[in-house]
Amino acid sequence: GRRVVWALGVGALVATALPVGRQITAEALHSFGNIARKNKDTKLGINLLRQANEIAPHDIEYANARIILVQKLAAPREIRPNKFAVIDKRDGRRLAKIALRAAAGAVKGPPNHPSAHALLTTAEHFAAPYFGRGLDRAALKSAKRAVELDPLMMFSAQQWRSASLVVGDRAEAVKAQALVERIQFLVENSKP
Repeated sequence: GRRVVWALGVGALVATALPVGRQITAEALHSFGNIARKNKDTKLGINLLRQANEIAPHDIEYANARIILVQKLAAPREIRPNKFAVIDKRDGRRLAKIALRAAAGAVKGPPNHPSAHALLTTAEHFAAPYFGRGLDRAALKSAKRAVELDPLMMFSAQQWRSASLVVGDRAEAVKAQALVERIQFLVENSKP
């Protein structure tokens, strides 16, 4: 009787508290990681952001923070699309795996989230020099999926155009450019 009800209540509480506790922990790690980075404690910041992403791999914000850090490690002076610093191939592959893993976790998160697919596009572009041109084709597919999910997201439209040019698909690049221009037109004509 009562013990069964009590046991079910405790079970429900634990089942609810564990995921919430994990998310709170991840949020704290993410916040403290950003504070550490702002205070020039890069090593601690990177470690805390890594932990946040590993605790909550489906969180797009945490995955994005980790991928940005990986890109900065590969190109310490500045991040320029498709123009990453030349680093040791082994280190580059290690960083690329981290970026791909973080982006894959985000895509497995909220279903059909365009930002997750845009993040995957970024990671695939970054990883292509280390794992082969097939990732450039995968980046094109991811960019097109992001645009399909949100056809007014300028960043995804620009990624689609860029990915099309990287793989040499002129027809896709023309379609993507038309979308970029359409979004620009809508933005400019929606101002009061």
